Amino acid sequence: MGTARKHSKAAFVRGLPSTTPAAEVVKKAAAAGLKLSPAYVYVIRSKSSSKRKRAPAARGRMSGSGLEKQFVNLALDMGFARAQELLDAARAKARQALG
Repeated sequence: MGTARKHSKAAFVRGLPSTTPAAEVVKKAAAAGLKLSPAYVYVIRSKSSSKRKRAPAARGRMSGSGLEKQFVNLALDMGFARAQELLDAARAKARQALG
């Protein structure tokens, strides 16, 4: 059997540009003495790209400005019914002030 590999199959796939077609990656791997399938190339690329994605936003919270986040947090803390009552009261005062 023979010589030890310098790189793993996954490292070989990651070492090529992601724009290289899977069939071309398989050909280059064969020339380097590695046996790959196109499906293996797709799996390695999908796992590699998922690591580069940014972290998901916190569950149950809206994204937006700091004031929007504060508002949502307050509404969650006091309950939506009470928050709606306060908004309705503020809306009535604004209408009254505007005429």
